[in-house]
Parts: sequence; structure tokens; C-alpha cells
Amino acid sequence: MEHLSKYLTNDIKLSSYEDKLFKSDLMFDDHMLVWFISGETKIIQAESTFSFKTGDIFLIPRNELATIINYPKNGLPHKTVVMHLSTERLKKFYEKTGFTKKVPPQQKIYRFSNHPLLESCLASLIPYFDLQNNKPLL
Repeated sequence: MEHLSKYLTNDIKLSSYEDKLFKSDLMFDDHMLVWFISGETKIIQAESTFSFKTGDIFLIPRNELATIINYPKNGLPHKTVVMHLSTERLKKFYEKTGFTKKVPPQQKIYRFSNHPLLESCLASLIPYFDLQNNKPLL
């Protein structure tokens, strides 16, 4: 399995699978915001199954066991931009906003459809992955 990751920072990467299929049971330490550039993914959790394709954006919660199946589509590799959202980073963010309401977390995958702000933010990262230096920027 040819897997390549290019990091902009320790928390932002471009992930690419060149081969036919990748399947694994995983549990992520961080919440992850994922944007699909090409390929498809199926995520199977205890009570639900999700399918994602080119253009989709979703947030997968941390500490949830899932079977992940990644595969290329239409001759293009499985390629995503992934932002790791650590609990430390999220706590710092919410401390600055003054947000104090306690909301019980829902451990589910959130899909963002046609979200111009997220699409623009994630698309703006692509040129940075083409820099010659493969070391993280920050």
C-alpha cells in the first residue's frame, strides 16, 4: 500500500493512498476535519455507516472505533486534506471566545454539505503542499 502524507504543520496534512484499497480498524486520538479531493471512503461504526466522495467535508470524533475503507476512484488516488483538532487546541480556542455553555458531546460523524467557508479554507491550503520543502511550516 503506497501511502503518502505531506504535513503543513503537525496538525494539517495531505494524505494520499495510491493503491487499490486500504482497510483498517482505527480509533483517532483527535477530532479530525477531513476534506475529500479524490477517491472515496466508507466508515463503519457500531450503529451507522457513512460513505464520502470527492468534495465532501466531515468531522470524525476522537475515541470512536471505526472501520475505515479508502479506495481510489476514476483513476485518481484517494486524497484528503486532514486537520487534527486536539482537545488542547479546542480548549484554548473556547477559552478565548468566552463560550461557557456545557453541551454534552455527541459521538457521531458530522457531514458539512456545501459549506463555502470550510471549502474555501481547505482549498486555500492546497498550494502550500506543493512547496519543495516537505518539512512542517510551523
